[in-house]
Amino acid sequence: MVKAHLLFTAITTPTYILTLLVIATYSAKLESVCNQLQQVNMNIKDVTAHIIQLTDVLQSHRDNVSEEFSLIFKKEQSICEELDIELKQPRLNKRQVHRSNLPSENAEEYFRRSIFIPYLDSIISSLQIRYSSTQEKAFSLLQLHPKEMSKLDKSSFLTVLEDINSLYGDILPNFIPDATTWYEMWKNKNIANEITDCMSLIEEATKFYPAVSEAFKIGMTLSATTCSIERSFST
Repeated sequence: MVKAHLLFTAITTPTYILTLLVIATYSAKLESVCNQLQQVNMNIKDVTAHIIQLTDVLQSHRDNVSEEFSLIFKKEQSICEELDIELKQPRLNKRQVHRSNLPSENAEEYFRRSIFIPYLDSIISSLQIRYSSTQEKAFSLLQLHPKEMSKLDKSSFLTVLEDINSLYGDILPNFIPDATTWYEMWKNKNIANEITDCMSLIEEATKFYPAVSEAFKIGMTLSATTCSIERSFST
């Protein structure tokens, strides 16, 4: 009974309710991305481009934090009224000055500063680190696949090669000439009638396009995401 009471007390606090609302709001925005990253066949470059755009959206929420948080706070007010929970900010510590004593005029301002802003900053920072423009260039390696090359004209493909070369040129000698010939060779083939799994492409490229073969190997080792968060829950 004691544990049940403690649990009930914890989940009926304004802090807990607001935290759930904030997480639910932004998890919904990221759900489609998570689903795409778990697909067997996915275009990680397209997903990365979408995440970069989504990060800009989240940054706009951060720039207009008062307006965005107000919408969530109104939902909390409605829930608290329905559950007969007093919506107030936690007691501030008067003497322990190193505690989290955020200056605020009311509960909305307190929760905005203590929960909403740190959450947004954290998620934006994580996305920017993992899916930056540099990471997008790295994923350009996957555009050496014939099916991806078929979507690009030669000028666009050469731009992709420059991006790859800027990152891996030191370890991929003669990359741009090899990759250009690789592109021109596949342009003359009917891709639908060819075997285009990555292992077969690596084997085919090894003899005459060694730089392309090495680029494929690097591209295949790039991880789309990490399971470190899942591991932290399971240990």
